[in-house]
Amino acid sequence: MPIQSRLVTAYLDDNTPLTPKLAKRARVVGRVDSDTAVVVTVKGDEAVSASAVLPLTASIGAQWNTSNWNTAVWVVSALDLVEFEVPVPELRARAFQAIIEHAEPVRLDLRDFELRVQPSARETR
Repeated sequence: MPIQSRLVTAYLDDNTPLTPKLAKRARVVGRVDSDTAVVVTVKGDEAVSASAVLPLTASIGAQWNTSNWNTAVWVVSALDLVEFEVPVPELRARAFQAIIEHAEPVRLDLRDFELRVQPSARETR
């Protein structure tokens, strides 16, 4: 049975629960052992949503246990930053929720997640 990781944030309202906002972008910083992807879904007021597949790339380098360790090219496992620009017209809501899903059998260390919002001049319904 495959394992699927799913992270669901609380409702994010930028400490202004009554002000309408536009969702602009979502960014993820993570570390992986091999190339993989996460699916990010941004939901606004539980009514509308936008999704994207964000590819995370593994660091390229040699394995530690090799016969010629002193001639190999070594690398430190690096963090990868990927982002998703919400398509126009952007989601307009008072609060947003993000869902991050990963279903491949690859190690994923999620270090950070950011959802960028901008106040909207137009009122929501």
